[in-house]
Amino acid sequence: MLPNGDHAGASHATLAAAVEGARSGDTIEICGDGPFTTGPVEIKGKALCIRAGDGATGNIQGEIKFAGGDPSKSVLACKTADFRLAKDSAGKGKGKDGKDLGADVDKVGPGKAYHEWRKTKEYAELHRKTEELLAGKP
Repeated sequence: MLPNGDHAGASHATLAAAVEGARSGDTIEICGDGPFTTGPVEIKGKALCIRAGDGATGNIQGEIKFAGGDPSKSVLACKTADFRLAKDSAGKGKGKDGKDLGADVDKVGPGKAYHEWRKTKEYAELHRKTEELLAGKP
């Protein structure tokens, strides 16, 4: 943390700790490339500058949580609902019209989404190219 006043710079293990220890006008530098995962950080009543340190990207991301738990633990039995963001996940409801950030799981098969995709020209083209490859055509 780079102080804007008389207190000395300090190192903190987390962004939340740096924000808590900062005073209005301070600059918090993220020294490293990350990505650094953090839970929600609340900044109230402080004007802070948060930036990457010299030569670093300072990549910060919220913790992603899926409603169905860790999808890598149940690869053979995943449902579309398993990939919805949990209520306390970063990105939950932050997209256009209150949708979650990331993939639109309503457009991921199997089920209605897959059957709707099969009606598109993109699917027909993919199917045609796949059949040609399987038939040994270049």
